Amino acid sequence: MNKKILLVDANLLLFKSYFGSFRTELKSDDKIQTFAIHTFFSSLLAAINYVEPTHLYLAFDSPEKTKRHELNPDYKAGRAQAPDDLWEQFQWIKKLLDALKIVHQNIAQYEADDLIATLANRYSNENNQIIVYSDDRDLLQLVSPHISVLTKKNKEFLLKTVDNFKDLEGIEPCQMIDFKAIAGDPSDNLKGVPGIGIIGAKKMLNSHQNLDNIYNSLNDFSAKIQQKLLEGKENAYLCRKMVKLNSNAPIEYNFNDLAFNLTYTLEAEEILNYLNLYWLKERII
Repeated sequence: MNKKILLVDANLLLFKSYFGSFRTELKSDDKIQTFAIHTFFSSLLAAINYVEPTHLYLAFDSPEKTKRHELNPDYKAGRAQAPDDLWEQFQWIKKLLDALKIVHQNIAQYEADDLIATLANRYSNENNQIIVYSDDRDLLQLVSPHISVLTKKNKEFLLKTVDNFKDLEGIEPCQMIDFKAIAGDPSDNLKGVPGIGIIGAKKMLNSHQNLDNIYNSLNDFSAKIQQKLLEGKENAYLCRKMVKLNSNAPIEYNFNDLAFNLTYTLEAEEILNYLNLYWLKERII
């Protein structure tokens, strides 16, 4: 039987659970905010129920600077510092993941995306179906015959595969790195080629396939576009290096370690009772 491996971008899920959820008055008796904990596990359980994985792995970012900062010290510069109560809820999320025997990890100097890329490439074969759960567009570069990306659109799950990718994105998965190199990514403070934009980048890739072909065929473009490309060339190639995921993170878990078997332990019950997350308790049991 083919295996289904669900790789979760838990770092993005954490921040979406905090900033994207309705700020309810969910609190423990000790006044610990729990709305993000509630949303995190509700979203995670919904993805698990949708995919029905045989294996599960959650990836978090490392708090330290990453290898990408060595290439560009301004990487992700300008992002606001996360509030204290987010980090407090994050600690409880990790405790509950441990109590439920769900494998989660962060590795110094690596981003969650790199951990996901490592396992996706390690276990991608005809016997395994890899599903990456994330709205992070950097992970779309992983889409291949055995790797798909699960997102949420209008509160419904959408699975992006090699079959529907071009219709959904306008380019092929293998072009996503070069697309980001040209279009940039303001959320990561990556400039790309200023003045080209998302639509322009996709048009270039559809006509010239990749970044190298674009720069080897500058005469195919107007003088104005040529000037933008030449002025932004250094940024474009730096951005390409930054955006490409590292699939060689030192993950020591083996395939069997990731086998999913949700275990409702006494510790999990005590945590949920302490946090007054009774509705979540019913979802888990």
